[in-house]
Amino acid sequence: MKNLVRYLILAVVALLVGWLWFLSFLQISKKRAINEQLKTLPPIEMYTLENETVLLTDFSFDEVKLLIFFNSHCDFCQFELEELTMRLPEFENTEVVLISDEPIDAIKLFMHSMGLHNHPYVGAYHCPYSSLQKYFGQLAAPTTFVYDTSNKLSKRYNGATRIEDLLKAVQMAQGD
Repeated sequence: MKNLVRYLILAVVALLVGWLWFLSFLQISKKRAINEQLKTLPPIEMYTLENETVLLTDFSFDEVKLLIFFNSHCDFCQFELEELTMRLPEFENTEVVLISDEPIDAIKLFMHSMGLHNHPYVGAYHCPYSSLQKYFGQLAAPTTFVYDTSNKLSKRYNGATRIEDLLKAVQMAQGD
């Protein structure tokens, strides 16, 4: 009887360890697939502030793309975008693409409050989080991606990022 209980406990532990290993293997596989997808600019369908559909891959191939996933209530996002706003002239030949899963009206209000609504190379877009997650995986605001002129991923930043670091990454992507 004692042996039966021991074998049963051992079997349960082995099954549990096997199950946990399987789940971690699935998570690693999913992460690898997302990292592979990120190597080139994904064809995400987004909505302009006028509620028109646009694909992320429709953007110019002549410019570096600085993609920033943000949330208007995020203090780190606000700080990063305030700093970016003050130094926008340094980001010449860069298309700044701000993406949020918030409603379009909230994005419009945020763009006006940040003074970003009338910059020709800064655009804000709405994209459902499920679409973003499909291509980028789990995102925390802010998350920043730098894509070069060939639409290849050059750098990814998770969390608030110093503007100097973004500027260096953009310059590297431009080949300066």
